[in-house]
Amino acid sequence: MAPTLQAVLVAVAAAAATAAWACSDYGLVAGGYFTNADGQEAGYVAQWNGTAWLTLGEGVNDWVFALAVYQGALVAAGRFTLAGGRPVRNVAQWNGTDWSELGGGTDYMVYALLEYQGKLVAGGYFLTAGTVPADHVAAWDGRAWTTFNPATDGLVLCLGTYHGDLLAGGEFTMAGGRAASNIARWDGTEWWPLSSGTNRFVHTMLQYNDLLMVGGEFTVAGGKDVRYIAQWDGAEWASVGLGMNHYVQALANYRLTLIAGGAFIDADGVTVRSIAQWTGLSWAPLAQGLNGWVYALLVDEDKLVAGGDFTRSGALPAEHVAVWNGTEWAQYGEGMCGMRFSNVKALACYDILPRASTATAVWNPCLP
Repeated sequence: MAPTLQAVLVAVAAAAATAAWACSDYGLVAGGYFTNADGQEAGYVAQWNGTAWLTLGEGVNDWVFALAVYQGALVAAGRFTLAGGRPVRNVAQWNGTDWSELGGGTDYMVYALLEYQGKLVAGGYFLTAGTVPADHVAAWDGRAWTTFNPATDGLVLCLGTYHGDLLAGGEFTMAGGRAASNIARWDGTEWWPLSSGTNRFVHTMLQYNDLLMVGGEFTVAGGKDVRYIAQWDGAEWASVGLGMNHYVQALANYRLTLIAGGAFIDADGVTVRSIAQWTGLSWAPLAQGLNGWVYALLVDEDKLVAGGDFTRSGALPAEHVAVWNGTEWAQYGEGMCGMRFSNVKALACYDILPRASTATAVWNPCLP
């Protein structure tokens, strides 16, 4: 007996739902400083649908520094006062249709977002979250903001985890009332320094194998000479090769290989152009690299996505977003522009809206 059209459609839908989803193929979200994506107006945030960049409503009205997915919504944070045309304070959520605020937001900029122990943790330059005093770090549980006070005495630029503890990095000298130079660890009750920390800003961190990798503007970590990147083993700091010749802004674990992106041209004395891979012994390039700073890295399946202020990889146009497949770089549509110094600061995967399957549900009377 031939199946009904409804049965065929249901089977196709089920197959699409169980198929592996690659964010870099559909659902990649980019945020930063741009007002145009693929030739259409975009309010500092846009989503890739597999063939083009799409706007998320009216977007926001200024910089997006961080993106995260929390409780089914896409959360954007940065320096803005409107989201979807509605008043917000530096942080807002998108549910696939509309923008809304998060508990009154924060009084100043938010630079980092991280889901930790069921809550969305924000770090930045703010001193209040909602109506609660917050020393640059606060957590949103879906209903209200809570704090980690006393937290840091200066701005928080990045958040991470190491062996289950929350870490904050940025530009500060104290955390929890203790001396902590630009990086600190929250054990669930108190803040603690990581030895003597670093001599300048921390921009990014990543647990890689059993080590904490940290990148930024520093040249000293734990009293040791390093060059913009260092590793922490839980007790002491060490260099990672000979390091870079300028800032490290982003880190990722791609195919079990450490990737660093930033403002550098050289790594270990080798020309790499803003992005490099650690072989375990030395730093090496990813093809011809990128011609501008890398601010964000995202790993999706077998692809590595980079965001920044670059516009090319070698002769290939790549307007602020590029994808690496392990062998070569490729671009996403026409990319982002619209501002004098357009860039992409944050990347995330968000897949809530129904999307077209690569298979087409067509009635075939010859099916058994």
